[in-house]
Amino acid sequence: MTDIDSDGFVLLARESDGTENEVHIRFKNRLKSYEQVRPVLTEMAKEAEEALSLPSTRPPPMPSENFTNTHTPFNPPESTNFLVVLTLIVFCAVLAYYPSPAPEVIKTLRSIFGQEFPRGIVLFLVGCHIIETLIVIFVLAKRGENDLMTWVLWIGTTMLVGQCWHLWIPKNKRFSE
Repeated sequence: MTDIDSDGFVLLARESDGTENEVHIRFKNRLKSYEQVRPVLTEMAKEAEEALSLPSTRPPPMPSENFTNTHTPFNPPESTNFLVVLTLIVFCAVLAYYPSPAPEVIKTLRSIFGQEFPRGIVLFLVGCHIIETLIVIFVLAKRGENDLMTWVLWIGTTMLVGQCWHLWIPKNKRFSE
């Protein structure tokens, strides 16, 4: 198993000739919480064993009180969005804050855009990203996320690029696809 989300999981299948292919297995119903993963996978294994007349390989049941959180897998922004937002921020920051004397290119761009307009854009974007980061922190805390790397990825990416709405978009249902 190489990946799992609320819609299903991905297996890496190795053919007899050695080639590998990814196979996406969908759940019957979309999972709504982390606590549903184990029972659903156990039931799927049971169905497969019965259909293939195989002996049971199911693990013993686990008490559900050990799992009180809902994992929020990291859902990064598309690379084009990432590059566009960072380029806009860097472009505006250079125009607004590059010290004098500036190179001719910056002087020319400042004569076109001015210095206050790019400064306003930078402050607006930074403010938006701070608000979005606070939303991410609130949502991850509310969901009971306890994976440190998930926190770092979500907060770091949101601070740089924003797009906190990716918390609610499954990986396989992106706007660009």
